[in-house]
Amino acid sequence: MVYPGEIASGAGTRILFVPYRPSRTSKQAPDDSEISLQKHAAREYHRKAKLERLAKAYASSRPPPGQRQQEASPRKSGGQGSRRQAHQNLPGMNAFRIRAEASSDCPSPLDVGVGQMDPFNVLMRRDVPPYVQEMLAHALSYQWPVFSCSIAATAISDIKHTILESAMRSPAAFYTIVYAGATHNAFAHTGMQVTRENQILRLTYKMHAIKALSREISRLQSEDVPDELLLCMVTLGAHGSGDTLLPRPHRTADSSLLTAQNFHYYGHMDWETAHLNAVRVLVDQKGGFHTIKQEFLSNVIAVADVIDAFKTLRPPAYPLRISTARMMAIWPYPERKVLRPFLQNSATGFGSLPESIQLDPLMQIIDAIRDVSIGYDLYLEQSPSAPRHIHIVWGRNTLLHDLLRLPDKSFDNPLAADACLYDMCRLSTLSYMLLVLFPLPRVSGLHYTLAQRIKTALDSCFVFRLWQRYPELSLWATVLGGILAEETALRPWFVQVSASICRERTWQSWDTVKNVCSRFLWFEQDCDQVGEAFWEEVLEHVQPIAATPDDNADADWRRSDTTPSRNG
Repeated sequence: MVYPGEIASGAGTRILFVPYRPSRTSKQAPDDSEISLQKHAAREYHRKAKLERLAKAYASSRPPPGQRQQEASPRKSGGQGSRRQAHQNLPGMNAFRIRAEASSDCPSPLDVGVGQMDPFNVLMRRDVPPYVQEMLAHALSYQWPVFSCSIAATAISDIKHTILESAMRSPAAFYTIVYAGATHNAFAHTGMQVTRENQILRLTYKMHAIKALSREISRLQSEDVPDELLLCMVTLGAHGSGDTLLPRPHRTADSSLLTAQNFHYYGHMDWETAHLNAVRVLVDQKGGFHTIKQEFLSNVIAVADVIDAFKTLRPPAYPLRISTARMMAIWPYPERKVLRPFLQNSATGFGSLPESIQLDPLMQIIDAIRDVSIGYDLYLEQSPSAPRHIHIVWGRNTLLHDLLRLPDKSFDNPLAADACLYDMCRLSTLSYMLLVLFPLPRVSGLHYTLAQRIKTALDSCFVFRLWQRYPELSLWATVLGGILAEETALRPWFVQVSASICRERTWQSWDTVKNVCSRFLWFEQDCDQVGEAFWEEVLEHVQPIAATPDDNADADWRRSDTTPSRNG
């Protein structure tokens, strides 16, 4: 009987001849001295041959021997020594062990096409764990393309190439991009617990990113800072609390403008202003904002600066690549007949303001905000005359940028009536942007900050009794301030002021108040529900008692004197 040891073609074939001696009867006992040894030898030979064939088949997918030793050593040795050794391995370039143990124990030839960004594993090092590559792919696909000015496939591909090229060229960029991608991935899993491997990755890679960034900055030979280092710094600045960020417990009905550029994500984090300030210094050292070679990076830095400026109500430090004039030049202006009746009178209430305000650039920005709001409404209605969503997104970015660059006249001395009106219009328009076109979550703290500023502006208007001359404008500003002050100590103040205006003008029904607000800046989908809830509180404080205008004026003046201070 012949047992083939290894079936192969060529001269390398080996054959083992084993004698076969069948038993004469079924009950005859075998010859243990010869048959048992032969069978054992045959089994051992076939077992070893099978292992060799499997080893050759899986050789391409096995991790390097050095990595297997690093992964096996903590498992072989237990106790404090193994934990200490695992801790010492963390600071290495790719010693982070997440999903590496399972993948190395059971290699498979099918691992070749797992990655979406790199299906043949030609770009990443062999010792990078699959979970790290997964987070890098998540960042490339879902986090960074939102800052593109175009939805063309070539533009998105260029952004992915730029990010991946930065990750391959700079260790600091690699750690930073993976850290941000893991944070974004964790936040995206609404209502779920963050996995342990994600928590460890964010903690360790944030530390590695900061250390690598410090080393690369210390090695700079000139003031020309590479673009990938600017990318690291602005990303770390926007992810100040990214290592502890948790997903939202429940799914909410977010507007498309809130999620378009991940504002719901960035608004839930504390920002590191030190990194953003360092970016401004390094950009100045490079020679200015125009010296940034990567257009995508300049968009990221400019948008991050606009968000930070909005949260602190300061002017932006950088220009945007796309100006408002250029955006509005290509804007598709619809015919008046296709507009809903509610939008046809939008922004017409500002026509009663003094000429000094009518000629101010603020009014041009308000007109453009009206056009973008109409386009956004047409987009939600799926009208064929609606602009593209990406045009709405970048239109609101440019408008908020221009709005924040307007002068702040609230601290003018001496204070003039026109300056008070101007500031009330500017702050109320910023409030509309926060509620509709440039929304940020309430956890960012901007809603309360703007409510305080509107209260201060209304106090100044009360000094000049402007609420009597411009009651509709005052009502619009007060309602917006009351919406922003929801669940804060400022809410009762706005309720009382709105109630006094309501008694003066006999505006009591919500439909009447909504009609007044619609003549300025108002968006039904985002403002109606919260506005009506605020007005229900106002109606609880309205006294149905007839009074003369002078009595109402004296009562309002006394009420404004007894209200909390501006800092309250």
